[in-house]
Amino acid sequence: MIKFSGGAAKQPTGVRKVFTALAALAVAIGLGATAASAQVIVVQSTAQGLNAGTELPNDATITIPNGAKAVFVLPSGATRTVSGPFKGRAKDLTKGVRANPAVFEAVRRYVATGGSNQRNVGAVRSAVPVIARGRPLPFSWSAIPVTASGDYCVKKGAAVSLIRARVADQQAVTIIDMASRRRARVAFKAGADSVAWPDDLTITPGVTYAMLSDGRPARQLRVRTISPLPAREDTLQVLHGQRCQSQFRAFIREMQAAN
Repeated sequence: MIKFSGGAAKQPTGVRKVFTALAALAVAIGLGATAASAQVIVVQSTAQGLNAGTELPNDATITIPNGAKAVFVLPSGATRTVSGPFKGRAKDLTKGVRANPAVFEAVRRYVATGGSNQRNVGAVRSAVPVIARGRPLPFSWSAIPVTASGDYCVKKGAAVSLIRARVADQQAVTIIDMASRRRARVAFKAGADSVAWPDDLTITPGVTYAMLSDGRPARQLRVRTISPLPAREDTLQVLHGQRCQSQFRAFIREMQAAN
C-alpha cells in the first residue's frame, strides 16, 4: 500500500521504476508520432511528378529541376517557395520549424475537399469564390468585397475600398457601425467594380459593420486592423489567427494560380 504523508508521496522503488519506464515510453511515443505526422503540403508546382495537393511525409524525396518551382505549406502554416534545381527530403524544408497544427489542418482541409489537377489545387466546393469578370475577387489587405461577412483583416491606416463582382448595374450600399449606430451610404456606378470606404465612417478595430444593399441579404463584417503586415510567407498564419477565413482562402487560391 502506498502511503501519502504531507507533501510528496513516498513510492516503493519498484513502483518508481514502473512509472519512470512508462513516462519514458510516453515521451518516445509522442516524439515518434510528431516525427511521423510532420509533413509539407504542395500547394503549387511546375515540377513534373510533384503534384499540387500532395502531402509529403518527412522522408519523401523532392526533386525540382532547373527552371521549375514549387510552393509548400510547412507544419507551422508558413509557406516556402523552392526554385530548382533542388533535390532533398521534405524534412529538409521543415528544419527548425515549429508546428502549428490548426493552421496546417485548415490548409489541408481546403486543398483536400476540392477537385485538383496536376498544377493547381481546386477550391472547396462549399466555399466557391465570388467571380468578377471571369476571375475570383483577389486577395487584398485593403479591398473589402460587399459580399464579405465575418472577420476581415485590413492594413492599419490603409485607404480601404469596397469591391464587387457584378458590375453591370448601379448599386447602393448602406454601411452601419453597429456600436455607434452611425451609418453611411456609398454608390457604385454602372461598370465600376470599386468605391472608396466612406470618409465619415471611421474604421474601428473590432467593431461590427452591417452592410445593406437592395435585393441582397444583409451582411455583418467585423474589421480587424493589422500592423505591420506580415511577410508573405507568414500571411496564412496571421489570417488564420485573426479568423479572416475568406482572405485565408483567397490567399491560397492566388498561390495555386501563380506560375
